[in-house]
Amino acid sequence: MNIEIREITRLDYEDIIKVNRDAFENYGEEEIVTLVTDLLEDETAKPTMSLIALVDGKPVGHIIFSKAKIDNEKNDLSTYILAPMGVIKEYQKLGIGGKLINEGVKRLKELKTDIVFVLGHLDFYPRYGFIKNAIKEIGYKATYDIPKEHYDAWMYMPLMSMKEIKQNPGRIICADTMNKMEYWVED
Repeated sequence: MNIEIREITRLDYEDIIKVNRDAFENYGEEEIVTLVTDLLEDETAKPTMSLIALVDGKPVGHIIFSKAKIDNEKNDLSTYILAPMGVIKEYQKLGIGGKLINEGVKRLKELKTDIVFVLGHLDFYPRYGFIKNAIKEIGYKATYDIPKEHYDAWMYMPLMSMKEIKQNPGRIICADTMNKMEYWVED
């Protein structure tokens, strides 16, 4: 299996929509597709890091990291949110999601990003370096208050000194597209 991961171009938009529709089928796929396409056009999300995974030339996965900021007095850390990431069903559990995360994080480090956040699956993201419960561990709150039973799902990955990160706690403010309650609170 030959896996290629690269940054997307406008020519990939149709493939990204197909990947996300398949990956999130029965889990609000149209809402996810709208989120992805809106994030790619949202000036407050830029610069985004949007990667596509291809297996033997076939689009099978997509991930997007969008710019965020910390609502505090200092607000000087380079911050990103990972959301969403999807792999089509036929190619899930083959390590493609992990490869997308690892490549995205590598590129974010090259851009001197300080920290990455995700609200995600507890059994998946910690395998790739995310630390559970950013609220308890380092004092960073999600964009909207999440129920205490889901605190562990609000995760972070430091890409620089923890000392600097711990000195700058606050609420994470996402791009306008993602700064909507429906992306943070389950119905």
